[in-house]
Amino acid sequence: MPHRRPFRLSEARNRLPGLVTRATLAAALFTLVAGCRQPEPLAIGISVNPEGVAAARLAAAEINAAGGIDGRPLALHEAADGRATQAQPAIAAADAFVHDRSVLAVVGHGNSSASLAAAQIYNAAHLPQIAPTTTAARYTQAGPFSFRLVPSEQGQAVVLARRALAAGRSARLAVFYVNDDYGRGLHAGLDSELQRLGLDVVYEAPYLETVSPNQVDGPLAAVSRASPDLLFWLGRLPELLPMLAPLRAALPRLTILGSDGVEAAPIYTDPRCRGIGFVRFVDLEAADAGLVRFRQQLWQQRGYALTGSAVLTYDAVKLVTAALRDGARSREAVRAYLATVGRSRPPFRGLSGAIAFDEQGDVTRPYQLVTIGRDRVEAGGWQ
Repeated sequence: MPHRRPFRLSEARNRLPGLVTRATLAAALFTLVAGCRQPEPLAIGISVNPEGVAAARLAAAEINAAGGIDGRPLALHEAADGRATQAQPAIAAADAFVHDRSVLAVVGHGNSSASLAAAQIYNAAHLPQIAPTTTAARYTQAGPFSFRLVPSEQGQAVVLARRALAAGRSARLAVFYVNDDYGRGLHAGLDSELQRLGLDVVYEAPYLETVSPNQVDGPLAAVSRASPDLLFWLGRLPELLPMLAPLRAALPRLTILGSDGVEAAPIYTDPRCRGIGFVRFVDLEAADAGLVRFRQQLWQQRGYALTGSAVLTYDAVKLVTAALRDGARSREAVRAYLATVGRSRPPFRGLSGAIAFDEQGDVTRPYQLVTIGRDRVEAGGWQ
């Protein structure tokens, strides 16, 4: 068998002028691989209530359907269930977000206690946080990396007290408040305002969200004996729902007025909630085309009734996206962008209205008192 010399690229280059060199071939392969690789996502951490998660997913889907952010997709890194509204799990979620270097900002958490607990971790790690619904006054001092989309509880306490005054100075008032940062802060503000107005509180008591329904018989009996005309519920809807029937049976003329924490998707659909009044920050009945479209999508695609927390979470995701589209590619750059919204740059126009942060990362919004009717929400004026 004749001997064959080994193939030499240098000889082949002379014989076949069209043949690529090794370096050219490597460059071509790199270009091919790079062209096939998916663009690296830009990530936002999400830790909010279920309808908020649904809203964040809708926002991300819209952003990615429109080409993402400079061709890069937006990814949502969602905390596990329970991280949104409980302080201890919120700390674990915050720690996970901080150590995930792809996360450039966090939208969360689901209430004041969780947001406050996580804020110290975010600020220490320079990770921007936008709390959609946190009202605790202490959040203002959380640090320069913490922003929120609703005003503090101080103004809400005034609005609630004015409603009590409208019921008449002889009205008998009762107060239930959740024993956490949110409830204690609201209770202190409301109590101070009611005293200033000279209104009579005949019963008040804290409650724990971990208490089972069969442990509230004592407070129910006590408030029934006090015979109030108006009951303030400074807490959230899940704990109020099982108390509605016995309260109404014992006090058929009782008016129930909740704080903003009462607003959750079931309040608009559960028949037990008829007649409940509460504070909210977003006009959900506004004839705005974007809001109408969002309401339909949230219901048809995710099965949730529209709430203020859903709208505010949607706006928070879009606001962080605006920072990323402006070129922010680090946590510090996102924070720098947010700090200028409504100050050196125009307010951000969201479904909830104009968003403008002050130097503490707070916003100013009006308060609306609404009542759940049989077929519609009866909205009062803005204050």
